[in-house]
Amino acid sequence: MSRFSTLKEEQDENLTQRLVSQYYYDYQSLKNKANFFVSYVLNIQKWMEASLTLFIIAFSYHQIYMHFSNAPKRVDTSNSIIYNMDVATLNDPYSKDSIQLTNIKKCVQMQDADMMIVIYNDQSDIGIIKSEFLIFDSSFEIQYVNDNQLEPDDIKILVYKKEYS
Repeated sequence: MSRFSTLKEEQDENLTQRLVSQYYYDYQSLKNKANFFVSYVLNIQKWMEASLTLFIIAFSYHQIYMHFSNAPKRVDTSNSIIYNMDVATLNDPYSKDSIQLTNIKKCVQMQDADMMIVIYNDQSDIGIIKSEFLIFDSSFEIQYVNDNQLEPDDIKILVYKKEYS
């Protein structure tokens, strides 16, 4: 860009030519600066678009991943629960199996079950289980099934709730 003092010092005959050349030089200089700053703005715009696109892709991937990771892994087709227990530990009231037996009894009392199947080995003593559920014999269906493939002290209790539509 030219200065006003340089143009003032020019002779009158060269002044017109000098002014035209300085105007052209100023025009070219301003045009180059404008192109330079426009390129900055365009590059910033491209980076913002790329960042927004990557953010949308990452967010979508995260949402899809969370949706499928929270989806149930298998679909239950019945309202059955199977409990595996060891008859030898039922005498201890603080054992895991004794607590499960209490939960089964509570389920029956709350009428959250319609039927119960006890699967046992004929070498197992299931007297404790029979005595626990003796009070429900008249009002609740309990089936005892012998399975000699089970270990001698292992039992399985299937608690079934019918689905009403």
